[in-house]
Amino acid sequence: MKRIEIDLHGLKHSEVEVELANAFFWKNIKEAEVITGNSIKMRKIVVDWFNKNELEYIEYVHSASYLVRQ
Repeated sequence: MKRIEIDLHGLKHSEVEVELANAFFWKNIKEAEVITGNSIKMRKIVVDWFNKNELEYIEYVHSASYLVRQ
């Protein structure tokens, strides 16, 4: 089974939380790789959102992404 990727490239910082909520809550995705790119601000927004919503994640430093499992 292919892992779902949520690629945040091209999104404005203000759009990230909506995109994550849509994927993990509305579409009910249980496992995905969230690709942030190298933007420090984007990575902080994503990690803060994961923590606020109590999602478990693993950071992949080499690929600028996170693996999320619910």
